[in-house]
Amino acid sequence: MGLGGVDYMFFNSGSEIMFMQEAIAKANALGRPAPKLVMMTHEYPTLNAGLGYAAATGRMAATAVHVDVGTQHYGCAVHTARHSGLPVLITAGAPPVSYPGSMRGARDGSHFWVQQTADQAGIVRQYMKWDHRLEFQDNPGMVVSRAIQVARSEPRGPVYLVLPREIAFLPSDGERFPTAQQLGITRPPAPDPDAIRDLADRLVKARNPAIVVQRSGRKAATVPALVRLAEILGAPIGEAAARSYQCFPMDHPLYQSIHLDLAKADVVVVIECDVPWIPGPQQPGRDAFVAVVDIDPVKAHIGTYEFGADLRIMADTEITLLELLRAVEQLADTSDRTRFADRTARWAEVSRERYVRSVKAAEAEANQSPISPLWLSHQIGQAMDDNCLMVDETLMLSPLPPYLRFSEPGTYFRNPGSGGGWCAGAALGARRQDRPAEQGCDRGQRRRLLHVFGGQRGNHLGGALQGAVHVGDLSESQLQHRHQGDRPVLSRRLCGPGWARGRLLRSADGLCEGSRGRRCLRRKRQRSGRGRPGPQAWAAADP
Repeated sequence: MGLGGVDYMFFNSGSEIMFMQEAIAKANALGRPAPKLVMMTHEYPTLNAGLGYAAATGRMAATAVHVDVGTQHYGCAVHTARHSGLPVLITAGAPPVSYPGSMRGARDGSHFWVQQTADQAGIVRQYMKWDHRLEFQDNPGMVVSRAIQVARSEPRGPVYLVLPREIAFLPSDGERFPTAQQLGITRPPAPDPDAIRDLADRLVKARNPAIVVQRSGRKAATVPALVRLAEILGAPIGEAAARSYQCFPMDHPLYQSIHLDLAKADVVVVIECDVPWIPGPQQPGRDAFVAVVDIDPVKAHIGTYEFGADLRIMADTEITLLELLRAVEQLADTSDRTRFADRTARWAEVSRERYVRSVKAAEAEANQSPISPLWLSHQIGQAMDDNCLMVDETLMLSPLPPYLRFSEPGTYFRNPGSGGGWCAGAALGARRQDRPAEQGCDRGQRRRLLHVFGGQRGNHLGGALQGAVHVGDLSESQLQHRHQGDRPVLSRRLCGPGWARGRLLRSADGLCEGSRGRRCLRRKRQRSGRGRPGPQAWAAADP
């Protein structure tokens, strides 16, 4: 793993994977490369920590858990890993099946019999890029290198390796194997030149172009490239239906967050988005030209997918943006650039007015008790700067996004999946990132980190999935790691109407909501001294 670029292993010990602790200690003693071991208390934050580290650094992480039960305790973090686009080596031990006393690592505990499964990897296979069970004839070093090669090659994603106890305990001496680099990590592909020329020509001629992003920010170098392209075109940048990474500076005049109305656009460029928009009145019109740029532009992992496009470019986003910028600069004449500048000024005014309205709305609720979500969101936005990391797990309709002003790439991260309880573990992993030296900071200087969660997602942090022991919002794993070095972390939970709100939005005419509305209206009328309402009043009840 160390030779393959794995920096950290987030580890839950077990009777069949304790060899990893010894192997890492031995490698350290001999001066050989090995990942740093981070002891965890529960499997769910373990995998989320690996994802948080990979998101914040762009480097690979590994995890280790105990047999099938530990694999199941990964929970919906497996789903998050599938949709993250991040390289993570997920490992788990497997119980021995050899006869007691017949070999080293054979069965010597009652639990080994009941931990057998017909196909342990089948628990997670549909979420993985690759899986393998280590066998007697395998070269372990080559298998690990192969796992790393697959995980780090685009489209990046999680891989799963099962390690049977007696196989892991076999002696090994003088093994030779290729590293992941020697096997070959794929280089990012370039876009089709004809597709670039076609798209550049349409963008230059467009009256109202728009760009939608979701996951391109997982590679920080795409952000300045996208800024340059947007600025020369005067094109607004909107977030997809579910943002995952910071893909564009949030304080930039062209940034429109989730407020971009695509129905008015004549050319729409969709960059690394699973769900680019919610079908409805703000989706692109029938006559709009839609181009998709993605390493997986057809989203083969999604069974049914109705989002149409006139052009799908399978290529690396950074290379595509640079090629597109070059083509636009060659095609645009002086009149085009004047038109682009006017469009930039219009969108800058739209952004300014929207932010002013948001601030006024927050200030109007500054003295509310309990604290107003708008005012709290405004205060969070004011407190954040580029020396901070934010790990955000609020719902898409939360009041927080309009107040965030992050400008540096890699300072904001959001749950890339739909499983709750991601943020605390992800914050733990992301916090292991040192500030890069190229930003003018000592390697020892660390960013402050805020992880914020709310709605139905926040409820997951109160249960057993996050850790065995909790104090407030904090899992036992988090409490342990916050005292290791200078890593200031603040946790905030934004509580909304929760499940009741979901019923109001989705089943207002259902039986559940109807009965609740009747009881609520009855209590209101009893307090006001009025009699029993008539049938029409039930329909107008405000639950």
